[in-house]
Amino acid sequence: TLIEALPQIRQVLPLAQLRIVGGGDDLPRLRELAGRLRVGNSVNFLGNIDDDALRREYAACELFALPSRREGFGLVYLEAMTFGKACLAARAGGAPEVVNDRVGGLADYGNIPEIAAAVLDLVRHPRDPAAIRLHVQDFAFDAFRSRLASALA
Repeated sequence: TLIEALPQIRQVLPLAQLRIVGGGDDLPRLRELAGRLRVGNSVNFLGNIDDDALRREYAACELFALPSRREGFGLVYLEAMTFGKACLAARAGGAPEVVNDRVGGLADYGNIPEIAAAVLDLVRHPRDPAAIRLHVQDFAFDAFRSRLASALA
């Protein structure tokens, strides 16, 4: 969906780049899609990378986007947030428990215009990296233990 949103994003941000980390058997289809939509030169498929390279990607990106329909709790969003990065997620699965307007944006899964608009909003209205990092603390083990103890009391 991010590849499909990229033509709309590039109408406003012509230098926008999408960097995709990870592998999988869907890569040939995604490469073909990028080519068909004429954004292949703006999509970088990095494949599987080691932890150091992943940390460099987080540090260098402007925002992290994974508008997935099946994301469970959303640990990957918290990982990006430790780098102070705003996150774009889908209003699906566990992502809305982690991502909110203060630290990123939500879009309906598969809604390409809404995904493009959410990316543009995050670029035009950056979220505060310090507030994003602070948000991660709400999900730290000590905060979890405290909430659990309160719920069980």
